[in-house]
Amino acid sequence: MLNSLFLQNKKNLLFIVLCFSFGCANLQTRRSGQQLVPPKQISAPADQSAALPQVDSSSGSIIAPSDDLSEVADQSMEPNPAFKEIRLGLILGPGGAKTYGHIGILKELQKRKIPIQMIAGLEWAALPAAIFASKGYVNDVEWQMMKMKEDEWLTSSFLSSKKSLPVGEVQDDLNKIFASLRVENLKHMFVCPAWNLDKKQTYLMQKGNLSQLLPFCLGYPPLFQPYQRNVAGLTDIKAITDYMHSKGVNYVLFVNVLDQALAMLVNDDVGASIAWSTILSQYQKQRNGIDEVIAVNLKNFQLQDFGKKREIMKTSSDLAEKAVGIWAKKQGF
Repeated sequence: MLNSLFLQNKKNLLFIVLCFSFGCANLQTRRSGQQLVPPKQISAPADQSAALPQVDSSSGSIIAPSDDLSEVADQSMEPNPAFKEIRLGLILGPGGAKTYGHIGILKELQKRKIPIQMIAGLEWAALPAAIFASKGYVNDVEWQMMKMKEDEWLTSSFLSSKKSLPVGEVQDDLNKIFASLRVENLKHMFVCPAWNLDKKQTYLMQKGNLSQLLPFCLGYPPLFQPYQRNVAGLTDIKAITDYMHSKGVNYVLFVNVLDQALAMLVNDDVGASIAWSTILSQYQKQRNGIDEVIAVNLKNFQLQDFGKKREIMKTSSDLAEKAVGIWAKKQGF
């Protein structure tokens, strides 16, 4: 009986030892397994530039982006640490309808989370520049620019008769976009140049109500007539870069949507084409405080091709990724 009891206790002891050993091994395996699992990767929020305005197929109208998309964009626009030393001043060059091409460049800069400290717009580019400055969302620039109904003021008779329009024709659009918004209250600093025909001097418009200020910067032949004896200031780039530097900008990037051979920039209008080609030539040769130029070749479009704004935006988007990528690589990023 003692032998039987001894054997039974021996079996129980062996069982306890085996269970203890197995438990320790299992615990060690689980601990080891936890160490081998890589830390969870937190993905950045989706880039808001991918959220394009939606078109209602039944009516053809453009649907405004939701507030949720704006929140996503705000998160995704946290500055890229690689660009922390650059306080970027961005100048969007002129070009009538070609200035819709700036949207592709703005999208690519946002995609790379490159912070913009100050933005300027020349001629019709003053409009997308001002819209971007107001909230800092490229999505909003695209939506507002696509929402404009140029057919209400840019008629076919204008295109055929070569008559310039009063800038006041777009005042209703400006009021709808900006209401009573002032330059002093924008998210980003903004400026646009106007050239006074009487005083022959460039004025930098950087204070006051945007909807009232922009007409001084938008008009230039052959698209628009002078506004209160002022046209868009297209030649004194040095005044803009000096102003940007005085506001803390340490790097100025110029986006040229007129980059192309000196050919017909305006359909069947030799005089206007010569005038614009002279401006283009200046941009290609002079630095005027500009650190780098990103060129967008929209050679298949004319200044007055507002009816082709979708095609212009698509073409610029295809070109922007490569152009901005080359610039960023050149900066060592």
